[in-house]
Formats: sequence, structure tokens, C-alpha cells
Amino acid sequence: MTEQTPGPWLIANQEPDKYGRVKIVDESFNVPCIAHALGRNGNALADARLIAAAPELLAACKAMLFGFSMEAEYGELDSAMLRIRAKASARAAIAKAEG
Repeated sequence: MTEQTPGPWLIANQEPDKYGRVKIVDESFNVPCIAHALGRNGNALADARLIAAAPELLAACKAMLFGFSMEAEYGELDSAMLRIRAKASARAAIAKAEG
């Protein structure tokens, strides 16, 4: 399996260009363009926010799964901090995705 471009990803232009595109780039600008979000209904920026949040959403999902597996293996008390961190990561990723 190939790896995705490391995050965080950013929105390069806050307004769609003349073709209706919003560009998503990596934070270091090592990759010229991760993706373009297109939208005819004015949803290009909202779509771009969701795409840009993908690395954080993936990390939050992995953290939650890890927390759940720790809880199953070691009990609730040992995994409480992992769950707190996972919830915070999930909330931050959702906030980024929703703008």
C-alpha cells in the first residue's frame, strides 16, 4: 500500500479560482497540489476543508481505535487518557473540516 502525502494539508486559496477550483496543498508545499475541490453550487470551499482535514481525521480515527483496543485489553482506567486525547483529536479534525 502506498502512503499518502503527510499532513497537515492546507487550503491554498480561500476563494475558488476562475475555473471554480480550490487548491489543497501540503503544509511544507513540497507537493504542488494534493487536490482541487470543484464546485458549481458554491460548495468547493466546504469540500476543500473536508479534504484538507483528511490527515487529521485519519489520525483521530486511528487514535480512537487504539484507545478502544487498549480498553478491551487492559481495562477502562488504563485507557482513559488515550480516549481523552482521541476525543480532542477528533474534535479538532471535525472543526477543521467544517471550517
